Amino acid sequence: MEFFTSDLHLGHANSIQRDNRPFANVEQMNEVLIERWNARVDENDSVYLLGDLICMGDRAFAQEVLQRLKGRIFLIKGNHDAAYLRSKETAERFELIVDYLEIDTEFSGVLTKLVLSHYPIFIYRQRHLGAIMLHGHVHDCAEYRYLKRMQREYLNSSAGNPIHCALYDTYCGLYDWAPATLEQIVTRL
Repeated sequence: MEFFTSDLHLGHANSIQRDNRPFANVEQMNEVLIERWNARVDENDSVYLLGDLICMGDRAFAQEVLQRLKGRIFLIKGNHDAAYLRSKETAERFELIVDYLEIDTEFSGVLTKLVLSHYPIFIYRQRHLGAIMLHGHVHDCAEYRYLKRMQREYLNSSAGNPIHCALYDTYCGLYDWAPATLEQIVTRL
């Protein structure tokens, strides 16, 4: 099974207030996010992590977290991942580490191109052929609302000539603090 997630920001106390996360402290947040990841993901599942797993450079903490997480993890780097990736042992836990990735997957019985990036991209490759853009970075905040407004304006500006622009945020807080399937992401209201 394939899952997608982003912006866990484990170890980052400031993210609790900034993102209005429902946790009393960073320790509780870390434990809940790891527990929910492992409750949904099995060892052989693929998890596409669209950046910002850990928001600190503590390599020992990163290694501990990565040892606890289930699944085959493919990292699409975010703006907070560089520091802990300097450790060879930490980096080796990932199946792949890239800035951007395109994969083909079956969705609703159709082979579908997924474009994966930490950052949202409006004009992405093969969007006119039905490709889907999954991203992170904007969380569930003013940037997210602005992005959704821009997307609506972009789609409505086509004047009878529909423009395909399927951008979906994989921020873990939108999916009960756990990785989500493509179907869960696309059908989220």
